[in-house]
Amino acid sequence: MLFLLLLAILLAPASLAQRGGYPPRSRSNGAPGSDLDILQTAVATFDGTLRSLDKKRVLVELGEDQTVTIEVTRKTLFFEGKQAVAAAKFVPGAVVTVEAKKVANQLVAVAVRLREAAR
Repeated sequence: MLFLLLLAILLAPASLAQRGGYPPRSRSNGAPGSDLDILQTAVATFDGTLRSLDKKRVLVELGEDQTVTIEVTRKTLFFEGKQAVAAAKFVPGAVVTVEAKKVANQLVAVAVRLREAAR
C-alpha cells in the first residue's frame, strides 16, 4: 500500500506535465512571462543633458555627438528628487535621468528625473 502511494506521488508530476497541467518552462513566443515579453518591458536608463522636451518626445544628449529621442506619453512621470513635478519645470540644459522601455520598436519614457548638476 505504501509502495503504491509513493509511486503515485512520483508519477503525478510527469502525468500533469504531459496533460498540460504545468506551463512550459520557457516560452519565447511573446506570451506574458516569455523572454520576449521581459525584453519589451525592461527599463533602460539614460543619463544626460536635456536638449528639448515637448508633449510627444524628450531629446537627451548623452555625450559628445550622442543623443537619444524618447517618446513621452500621458503615463510618463516627471520627478524632482522624490517629488512629482510638472513637465514645465524641465528646461533645456538640465541634467536628467530618463527611464524608458521598448514598445513596438520605440523607446517610451516611463519617468524623467531632474538631477543636480555635477559640481
